[in-house]
Amino acid sequence: MKRCMVVIILLLSGCVIQDDVPEIRVTLADTPRELIVTDTHEFVISLKNEGGVAALDVTLESNIPALLTFDSDKIDKIEKGSSKDVDATLVAVDILKETSEFDTIEAIIKVKYFDVGGDQKIAKTSFKFTLRKPEVHIDKVEAGLLPGKITVREKEKVPISVYIKNEEDRRMENLFIVFCSEYEHVTVYRLDMEEVDGCFEYIISDILWYNDLLAKGFTMEAELPPGAREVSFILQVKLIWRSEGYEVTLDMAELKIQVEPR
Repeated sequence: MKRCMVVIILLLSGCVIQDDVPEIRVTLADTPRELIVTDTHEFVISLKNEGGVAALDVTLESNIPALLTFDSDKIDKIEKGSSKDVDATLVAVDILKETSEFDTIEAIIKVKYFDVGGDQKIAKTSFKFTLRKPEVHIDKVEAGLLPGKITVREKEKVPISVYIKNEEDRRMENLFIVFCSEYEHVTVYRLDMEEVDGCFEYIISDILWYNDLLAKGFTMEAELPPGAREVSFILQVKLIWRSEGYEVTLDMAELKIQVEPR
């Protein structure tokens, strides 16, 4: 009989202790399954205090600071039985700056809080999503008679056409066509492009919608070094997405150029 009374007292004592602590449950709404580099995604974090007393000095943090931002990362108090919603934002390009790779990302959200006695508790949750490149690519490059190979005379003006296809189901912008080569005696031009760090850049001002196929024309000229009778080199054609100084190469094609005397 005494043993039963002790057990009952302990159980009742445990219940009293449990009622005197806060207990925050974290739930998420509208988290993404995947993001492309151009995305900004907003979702909601709900904090519900299921404990018996208020949770004090509530703070939110993520495993990578640039991974998640909160509209409010500090809450003074969440009363017992009350809930608080926090808006969170994922900016894909900021994540890419931190991780430097396209992969599956795990976002971890920690919620730290205190009871009236100053004891800290932590609640956390997580979700995973895939960060990927958008499906925008170089459909084809037309130059010369043979695919991928051009034989030209020195200083001959050679037309090059680059076709860009958007297979992403959203508008795409901030795209660039960039020509690069280790060979110094080549120039690619049109009126609205410029040379940057030894490459020739063209800003695509058009907005590409789903299934759009965009064609842009350029002119190439190449010279022979002094005393050379013939030279071959590779001209790279890159499709680049760029924003706020950060860039991602979405696709690349190569042309083999052979230059002969005039």
